[in-house]
Amino acid sequence: MKKLMTYIFSAILLVMLAASCQTEITMPYRSITPMMVIEGSVCQDSAVVYLTQSIDMEEPFEKMDSVSGASVRISYDGTELPLVEKARGVYGPEGEFHGKPGTAYTLKVSYEGNEYSSTSVMNPSITILKSGYRFMDIAGIKCWLYSATLLDTPGQDNYYVYYVYKHGEMTSWDILYDLGNDGGFIMVDVPIMTWDTIPEGTELPEDFKMVENGDEVRVEIRSIDKKTYDYLYSLAVTIMTYANAAKDFTVKSDSATPPVCLGYFSSYSSVSTSEVFNSEVTYTLEGLFPGGLFNPQMAE
Repeated sequence: MKKLMTYIFSAILLVMLAASCQTEITMPYRSITPMMVIEGSVCQDSAVVYLTQSIDMEEPFEKMDSVSGASVRISYDGTELPLVEKARGVYGPEGEFHGKPGTAYTLKVSYEGNEYSSTSVMNPSITILKSGYRFMDIAGIKCWLYSATLLDTPGQDNYYVYYVYKHGEMTSWDILYDLGNDGGFIMVDVPIMTWDTIPEGTELPEDFKMVENGDEVRVEIRSIDKKTYDYLYSLAVTIMTYANAAKDFTVKSDSATPPVCLGYFSSYSSVSTSEVFNSEVTYTLEGLFPGGLFNPQMAE
């Protein structure tokens, strides 16, 4: 069995423990025309689109303006579904909406003579076989992991993104794919920082979300298409380089110079798992593979 495990906790500790000299540098940022930013999604039980405009680098985040009055539609299987503006810059279907795996959805946004479009195919639903906490000590670096074991969908390449929520707030996210592990098991390992894993004297940000006994950690795992995976991969890279992520939207414009559009559109299947942290109880693989580690298809 191939297991895909994401170990980023060592990097987190190294960043917290590293000491470096700091030199203040003033960057000559220039002002630019605001760009459309679209964040759209379709899943099993909803569809939502957020429209905003970019702001200059030196502007506070609070100045980011929502885009009201746009025409927003989602097309699929010969049907076009208009979305209504539920709140300023937030668009959704007027009634119930349920995305279907295997369906290609196209989002179109029209605003001020420009039409932005992107297509995404919804992947099959995800099965979580087991989840829980386990403790690891690698080369003296201690860390609790919140582990979830997935059953990979056979017959196709599969891509995932997961979001971690602590104390009710989203604190981190990461992406992974099955590495050709067709129909096998995939382990998602999320580092959980607890007081017993932090070296004495380590300085932490004031808003750092430490996990203690009795706290609940929730992990949402989405099965996404390759286009969305590629976008999120580029976004993860650009977070470190302060550049823009890959372009996801095609733009038709009345202007000779079409504007740039930021953001992405994704249709996905999603599942969530949550556990209350208890340092006395640990996750094991016992009983997880009734058909044998290398024969998941034999499991009943």
